[in-house]
Amino acid sequence: MDTFRGSVAVGPAAVPVWILVAITVGIVCRVALPPVLRRVGLSAETERVLDTIFTATIVALVLWKLYPVVDLFPEIRDNPSLLLRAPGGRRGVVAGLIGATLYTAWRVWRVEKRRNAMAAIGVAGVVAAAAAIAVVVVVAAVGSGHSSSDRAVAPGDDVALELLDGTSISLATLQGKPTVLTFWATWCGPCAAELPYKKSLHAAYAEGANFVGVNVTRTERSVSDVADYVRDNGIEYAVALDRSGTISDRFFVRGTPTTVVLDASGEVVARWAGPVHSDRIVPYLR
Repeated sequence: MDTFRGSVAVGPAAVPVWILVAITVGIVCRVALPPVLRRVGLSAETERVLDTIFTATIVALVLWKLYPVVDLFPEIRDNPSLLLRAPGGRRGVVAGLIGATLYTAWRVWRVEKRRNAMAAIGVAGVVAAAAAIAVVVVVAAVGSGHSSSDRAVAPGDDVALELLDGTSISLATLQGKPTVLTFWATWCGPCAAELPYKKSLHAAYAEGANFVGVNVTRTERSVSDVADYVRDNGIEYAVALDRSGTISDRFFVRGTPTTVVLDASGEVVARWAGPVHSDRIVPYLR
């Protein structure tokens, strides 16, 4: 299941694997199903229903992708490319679900030429219920963030972190509070897209949780580039330097950004590959 939790770079955008799978399956079904069903007597009404479902799905995905404008309007206004990479989060899923439901209701209403308003409302309700179930299944299956036991760092295991300011800490000293580790790089576009979420989390939960940005330093031109990036972007939480890649290997990091959450005992309890919305992390900090 970890395969479906990552992200894939599509041009300048970082797209979750499960969304690519859903789009691919939808396109295949839209293109392949009608010819097959026509051979077995597909009615025009059935084809119209399939077209409505397919378009409603596209509406939901578009609204989900655009939702970061609501959360990050100042940042996206200054740097529009962030919209390509920022995740929509659960509120984006809700916005997409509402949009798909309204589109379906409008489509049925138009087809019925307002002769049967209750039919439109009924169909929209059925679609909304089905979509809600699908969202719950998808989030539970591919979005939980839980790590498998073979990838967890055992509680009590100590990991030393060299900090950008020249000091050092160990994960053992951070126990007693949840810890959010973000593996990132200055050249990583998706890292920049999720940075506003990480900064807002730090501002809201700094007293009750630890935040460490682990820079994958072996991929950087110089440490000074890292220091400049931290200063220019106003990063106030601790930044560690993973010069040799040892820390990344310890936490099975295969790309940036990767977010790892440790509980108060130091055990890995959640992991996300690719940009992650703050609302996915908050439950682990309470």
